[in-house]
Amino acid sequence: MSILSIGLYYISISLGYLYRMMRIIISSAVLPSVLILLWNKQNKLATCLSPPLGFICSIISWLLTAKYVFGKIDIESTGSDLSMLVGNLVALFSPIVFIPLFKIKLIDDDLPNPNKVTIEDIERGINYIKENSRYVRLLAIGIVICLTIIWPWPLYVHQNTTVIKKQRSCSNFDFEFLNILTLFGKFYYRMIFSYYFPFIIPFFYWNVLELQSISIGWQSTIILSNNGLEFVPIDEEALLLFKINTSSIQSCTKICHSTVHCRIFDYDDQTDRCRIFEGDIITMGSIVISSFSHSYVGLIQLDSEHFIHHGRSCSFCEGSRYLICINSTCQCQANTFFNGLICQSQKFVGAKCNNVKECRLDRNYTCLPRKQCGPTSLQNGITVGGYGNGTAGNDLTALNYPWGIGIGIDESIYVSDYNNNRVIKLQEGSLVGTTIAGTGIAGNSAGQLKIPLDLFVDSSSNIYVVDNDNYRVMLWRKNATVGIKVAGSGSQGSTASTFREPNGITVDSMGNVYVSDFTTHRVMKWAVNATFGTMVAGTGVSGNSTDQVYQPAGLYFDEIKSYLYIADASNHRIQRYYLGSTINITTVAGGYGLGTGNQQLNTPYSVCVSKKTGDIYIADTFNNRIQRWSPGATSGVTIVGSGGLGSNSTMLNAPRGIALNYNETYLYVTDYNNHRVQRFKLI
Repeated sequence: MSILSIGLYYISISLGYLYRMMRIIISSAVLPSVLILLWNKQNKLATCLSPPLGFICSIISWLLTAKYVFGKIDIESTGSDLSMLVGNLVALFSPIVFIPLFKIKLIDDDLPNPNKVTIEDIERGINYIKENSRYVRLLAIGIVICLTIIWPWPLYVHQNTTVIKKQRSCSNFDFEFLNILTLFGKFYYRMIFSYYFPFIIPFFYWNVLELQSISIGWQSTIILSNNGLEFVPIDEEALLLFKINTSSIQSCTKICHSTVHCRIFDYDDQTDRCRIFEGDIITMGSIVISSFSHSYVGLIQLDSEHFIHHGRSCSFCEGSRYLICINSTCQCQANTFFNGLICQSQKFVGAKCNNVKECRLDRNYTCLPRKQCGPTSLQNGITVGGYGNGTAGNDLTALNYPWGIGIGIDESIYVSDYNNNRVIKLQEGSLVGTTIAGTGIAGNSAGQLKIPLDLFVDSSSNIYVVDNDNYRVMLWRKNATVGIKVAGSGSQGSTASTFREPNGITVDSMGNVYVSDFTTHRVMKWAVNATFGTMVAGTGVSGNSTDQVYQPAGLYFDEIKSYLYIADASNHRIQRYYLGSTINITTVAGGYGLGTGNQQLNTPYSVCVSKKTGDIYIADTFNNRIQRWSPGATSGVTIVGSGGLGSNSTMLNAPRGIALNYNETYLYVTDYNNHRVQRFKLI
């Protein structure tokens, strides 16, 4: 420091020159510092970049003024009042130009997927700030020590020594020393509050949000999203606690913090709308782009430490916002359940579950047998075909052992009526059917059927019917009165042109017909106008090896992926054949032998696959239930039926056929021994 002082003295740079030059250097930070305190739209980018850009402009202006006015740049010209004034003014007001150039936001744009911000993305930014805030605090403390103690210390020592030696008057001493301390006071003020303050404020701001608390048990961490985002709950009526108008995002944050059930909030500073929600961001909704450009989403971050006293005596959760005393123990708050780590929000209709506590009990939801939350009424089927009282008949409101089923593009229901030797069509909302294939009397003419089993309805409302005891497949075009034979010879056999016991059917968009031949243990493909078929699955011999089938029944063809699904009835499994350049076979459900376990099946007669999810629906016929297997699963869940046969609205008796409607909101089942068709709502 002494060497620097001597050097400055010999080049004629006075302390006054340095002081005025310091204004040029640091004045560009004054306006950004004030704005970050008083204007909640000021962002870190503008705060950090405006001062250095203003500094560059002020230095250039200062030197150019000295050159233009005095014709040279030296100590005298740069130290003139005019040069210093220009430099100071440019430094002070240049941020007015630079700040608007930066996009106004609350935090940086470095979070991916701005249309859907995840907690992990936001946490990463907050953790970075928290880690570096320690260094900023240490830097600020160090600067304070340097500028208030270490740097002025020689003045204290020198002044006191001078007083002792020269015994100067108290008034002279006070005046001179006051001037020196005032000089350092101004310097200290500008250095700390004009230059370092803009960098400290962002960290201070986040830490205030993090640390505001009433007690240890009420402590919470608030994290904020980018601007231009809002929260969309899956059920606003259930999750919105209240909304209120408030003056700032900080006020909205405090309201959420003081509301015990608040976990999510969003705020729009154009309308001052503050919405307070319960629930969690993972399962209760999502963050999406808002129509309001200055809308923000805030989350209370949950941590396992908040719930370490779960299950302990109530003395451990006094004053906690996360746990409540119930029956002398610390339990989760209303509408939440303990998942082993934290109290998570209870779930709504359709969400996956393992036990009843996971579902919204206040709405009378339970964990259904299908392992989804919902009301128990979802297990009740609605009769859409047949008498519905367990009896058979032959009029147009009756069925007699219904087998196959298909749903038309207009939601019409097509049912093969096994013992009535006909196919009837039922319109939505009516139990009175129309005969569209067969006469009701067994026969082998083009207009008759004999023991119709499975059927298929194409997008043009043409129907293909497996005419079992006539050993053929018949095509009834829309509004036709007679059928056309498209597969089989009409005589029983096991050759390429005959069937012994045709059972299941599916048709691709080219009109190729796939038929399972139950007792020859094979699946045949018949091209349009072909007189014989080709074997695409099975060997013609019963067996349980991968390439064999044993009494194959229902079929489903996923044409996009070239997957043929086969209900391999007596092997109690569902086989998937890839019908590409090479045959690839996979067991996708069952395969663990006959049984009632969730991983087992008992003589499945029908299969269909969701086009939306890839879930496999199976008529588990002699377990009297419908099973759903997710892709890659090793066990299924029961969608319909309790496993025991019955005739009430929740039970089945040997279901044969299943079908999904086009938007997959309903599952239709032919309840064979109850002589009815049941419809069940899917979620």
